[in-house]
Amino acid sequence: MEGLLRLLHKLPLQHLRVVRFLFSGGSGVVVNFILLWTLTEFLHLWYLFSLVIAILVGSLLNFTLQKFWTFGNHSLKQVHIQLPQFATLVLFNMILNSAMLYALVEYAHVWYLAGQVLCIGTLAGMNYFLYGRFIFVER
Repeated sequence: MEGLLRLLHKLPLQHLRVVRFLFSGGSGVVVNFILLWTLTEFLHLWYLFSLVIAILVGSLLNFTLQKFWTFGNHSLKQVHIQLPQFATLVLFNMILNSAMLYALVEYAHVWYLAGQVLCIGTLAGMNYFLYGRFIFVER
């Protein structure tokens, strides 16, 4: 563990940011999957309804970690701009994710959790670019 920490401290900022993005996003993904699975399997909600709830809850954690830790944007001065931008991206992602997951489950007959892995993997790169270039930048 100590060796891993030393390695992380030696990474250039942009590489460290990618590692932090993956960890922060991974935390949101864990919340997303736990809620998606729990709501669908135990509360018997339709998987797309469960997905919407899971995305909303995971996004709250994701915003906090991405803003303050991944992108080191500690100022609250721009949060009134960043939060609506982030919420707009979450809404866009939710629509895109739902459409992709629906197509995978209903037409390709992929298990909904495996489909969600594919959806999240597809959207992650786009989100990293948009967060770093437009949402969590110092203005």
